[in-house]
Amino acid sequence: MNIIKIIFISFLITMIWLPFNGNAMPDSVVLVGKFLDKTKDGGVFECKVLTPGAPLEGQNMFTQTYNTTIVNGQFRLILPVDFDWFDATFSLLAGDEKTLINQGNPLEVTYILHKGELINMLFRDDGWIDFSGTGATRLSCQQNIYSLGRLPAGANAAYNQIYNSAKYSEAFNTYEKFLQIQLDMKRNILKVYQDSMPSFIYDRIWLDILGQSDWSWFYSLYIHGLSKDRAMRYVSREFAKQLLSEMPHADTTIQASNSAYYANSVLLREVVEITCGRNIDSLSKVTYPEIFNAINKHYKGKMRNKLLTLSLINKPYFKGDISDFISKSKEILSNDENKNIFIQLSTSISKGSLAFPFKLPDEKGNIVSLSDLRGKIIIADFWFNGCLGCTQIPAAMKRVYEKYALNKNVVFLSVNVDKQKKWWDLGLKKGIYTIPGALHLSLFGQGTDHPLVKYYNYDSFPQLLIINKKGETASAYPTDPRIDHGVGMIKIIESLL
Repeated sequence: MNIIKIIFISFLITMIWLPFNGNAMPDSVVLVGKFLDKTKDGGVFECKVLTPGAPLEGQNMFTQTYNTTIVNGQFRLILPVDFDWFDATFSLLAGDEKTLINQGNPLEVTYILHKGELINMLFRDDGWIDFSGTGATRLSCQQNIYSLGRLPAGANAAYNQIYNSAKYSEAFNTYEKFLQIQLDMKRNILKVYQDSMPSFIYDRIWLDILGQSDWSWFYSLYIHGLSKDRAMRYVSREFAKQLLSEMPHADTTIQASNSAYYANSVLLREVVEITCGRNIDSLSKVTYPEIFNAINKHYKGKMRNKLLTLSLINKPYFKGDISDFISKSKEILSNDENKNIFIQLSTSISKGSLAFPFKLPDEKGNIVSLSDLRGKIIIADFWFNGCLGCTQIPAAMKRVYEKYALNKNVVFLSVNVDKQKKWWDLGLKKGIYTIPGALHLSLFGQGTDHPLVKYYNYDSFPQLLIINKKGETASAYPTDPRIDHGVGMIKIIESLL
């Protein structure tokens, strides 16, 4: 009876695919999908193709987005890519809502695709995808690994039980054991598929797994290593020192550099190592000179290039002027795609570079452009409705606003990044996101896909931007006023008047 059921199910799946699986294309990847859930009709299937070597966090600037409408529960999407192997993310759009196809992970997950593949994707009601066609084994392997997610709720609850009892050493040991168990499970899943994929792809997926696991561990040590609780800070740093002494510096192979996740953990490793080398009472962030010296000392070639690029993107880890870091980095960058990425990213945020020539609507529908404001210093804050951090900016900016509110050479812009106008209107009505007297502008229609956002690689909010009287970027990432009450911004503005 079981054999008959298996044959019957296989027959049904075959019949489902026959009407729409199409043909492969040698210079593209073809994705063909079917949803068993008919409520997906009218929605949009979206695929983001990540430029090989580009950091995952920089994907606003370094991805190409493709999408298609789901009709009768089906879609067919062609990705005309120039890369042989590349990473891609999948998501579903319904109105202004975006659902990540990520097997329950908190962020987007990447799947490795190969030019010339025809990939069939049958979306089950439980969120699982049945892959068939070329590349199906590799994608199924990645999905099985992603399904483990991060630590399960029970493990986190047990860790928190120990941690909340102030048994910090025991808590860190427990957390390490849980991460190791999860890492072993993922490695064993990968081994099942080892003979069915090229060795370099097997190595790539392993480095993705390792990068995600190491990142979770180093991030925990980084956060606790800067805790205001001195006892916690001490235990965390001592634990980190022991871990680092047993762990060599990172793999610098091509596959390690191409991994979507591995370099992120490497950068955080360097940040933790620098922090642990300081006096126990120091709560200061790592400076740009410190991270530059660490990267230049320990890494070469493509990995070094990628780490320098990630240092530009992961600004919350660092403090100080970024200009010197950019100029020194350009002197040592080797020639590969990462160098192009670094130069493109650093050019848009560098002091003195041309600001993005925006043309945005105000509340009345009038278009306000960068050229309209030439001769004035522009202070723009970017926000979206529902952003908790964005509600803190008006109070944090009070000193800045009060100092320049009557200065005709300074203009404040409040730029909403919601995709739909109704959310902009609602946010303005709440009155908790904007600075008094600011000119209200919006990116509705495109939201975070707007070229202005991509130009500065803003992938989280709030963000602040300062433009000088000549229409040049003075600072794309000024010091967050929630940290220094606007002192850093005032210093920049004074230098521009």
